[in-house]
Amino acid sequence: MTDVPILEGDALAAVKHRGSHLQIIASAGSGKTEVVAQRVADLVSEKVDPRSIVAFTFTERAAQELKNRIALRVEHRNGRAGLDALSGLFVGTIHSYCFRLLQQYVPRYETYDVLDDNQLTAFLSREANRLEIRQLDSRNRVFASIAAFLQSVEVVENELLDPALAPEPFRTILLAY
Repeated sequence: MTDVPILEGDALAAVKHRGSHLQIIASAGSGKTEVVAQRVADLVSEKVDPRSIVAFTFTERAAQELKNRIALRVEHRNGRAGLDALSGLFVGTIHSYCFRLLQQYVPRYETYDVLDDNQLTAFLSREANRLEIRQLDSRNRVFASIAAFLQSVEVVENELLDPALAPEPFRTILLAY
């Protein structure tokens, strides 16, 4: 089993904080994942209902890393049997959390699903002519255009940009999408 880093200062204060919600904002590589993992392990050790614990991350990849780290920290503190206490715990993006709420409480969303990268690419490939997506590649290639489109969509979403202010032809394609 790996050694668990010993936290101090603000990091330890975040782990031990009780009485209100806690938002941790820090730069990449600063130890947020470790702080959140130890905080969740601490809460679970105190018998806090895992269904009342929500840990948001920015990306699915970061969520997977956090889930793994939480499991390691809980197992370190409570043994292998402690992992059973993690059922009901939510770790993921705010998008996935909201989507889950929609599926649970809005009947029309019960059967909706999120497209994975391959499904999204296939969808855009099928819609390429309607969207006129090939305009985004100087050599008129479908998959290069799709890659450029998805990269631009990610920037618009992550930076909270107004799609109406995006440059053409991306703006028209995005609004049609």
